[in-house]
Amino acid sequence: TLLDVDLDAGFSGPDSETEVFEEIDGEFVKSHNDVTRQTFTVPERVSHRDDIAAAIEEMESHLVSEASFDEPIEELEKGQIIGGRYRIESVLSSTDFVVIHTGVHQRFDLRLLPDWTDEVESHLRRVSRVSSLLAHESLGFVTDVGICPRFGAFVVSEHAEGTHLRGLLDMQDQWELEEALDFAIQVGSALSAMHEVDVAHGLADLDDIQRSDSGRWKLLRPGVPASENAAQDHLPPDEREPTPELDQYALASVLYTMLVGVTPEGDSPFAPSDLRADLPEEIDDVLMKALSLDPDGRWEGIDELLRGVQNAFNVWLEPTVDPFDAREASRILQRAAILKPARAKSPDSE
Repeated sequence: TLLDVDLDAGFSGPDSETEVFEEIDGEFVKSHNDVTRQTFTVPERVSHRDDIAAAIEEMESHLVSEASFDEPIEELEKGQIIGGRYRIESVLSSTDFVVIHTGVHQRFDLRLLPDWTDEVESHLRRVSRVSSLLAHESLGFVTDVGICPRFGAFVVSEHAEGTHLRGLLDMQDQWELEEALDFAIQVGSALSAMHEVDVAHGLADLDDIQRSDSGRWKLLRPGVPASENAAQDHLPPDEREPTPELDQYALASVLYTMLVGVTPEGDSPFAPSDLRADLPEEIDDVLMKALSLDPDGRWEGIDELLRGVQNAFNVWLEPTVDPFDAREASRILQRAAILKPARAKSPDSE
């Protein structure tokens, strides 16, 4: 049974105020588009449009009030259905799953959200619209936000194949400077694009940052609250609310860790060049400013931080041996009989 219901408020799609309710196994499923739908169990069978709209409104209110539980109602397993359309393909943690949309047969990441409020819902729906419009190659997208009567609130986002940053940092202490620069530029540019539309990521969960086999970095789940298992090692002690200033600190903290192999701690961490001999001293002031515990003491934006990082790395890439040094080095090698001076041509050889 398919019914078109025109509602003044609720979860209408961006291009139309008409919502479609489909009856599936005793449930009314509200559809926005091909992949965004909201499912409600209506207690009694109703046939009139006004009755359906009233029942849906009442159920929405009930589900939102019941969504603020500390843990999911049930422990989910592979093969179970969330929200009437997402079949679990693999379990990543108690709140994170790889799912298959049963309608479009496409793979997505799904995260349960124990702490659900109207503000969280409004924020995530805005993030969903914004991330899809930005279409940044290093930025994932959010495609669905909903409430499942059995498992609570959830958010669905793009699934990408690759290795999470948390695992990469565990495997490698100090990164090559070119690798670290690639990370900073790709992830930093994605954050900058988000900040231009007044959305911050938070970077609380390193599993939300991923590198593909080809070396392309991707920032997943933009604007989505971190999972319960997030270590949040790269956040300042008194900041948790996602802001552009917090994103800047977290990006600088990860870059610092890549370069020297340890996480910056306290209000006066060691200068990176003191911990690694081949780092240019110019990187010290750039990262120390971004790592200020005072948000107002950081760079005005991610773009300024990235320019500082690039300028510091350009200094490192410049040749450091001048002609005099080269001539002196040649003489030393000649004395050591490693190089032999060119023989002057004799008159007989001409």
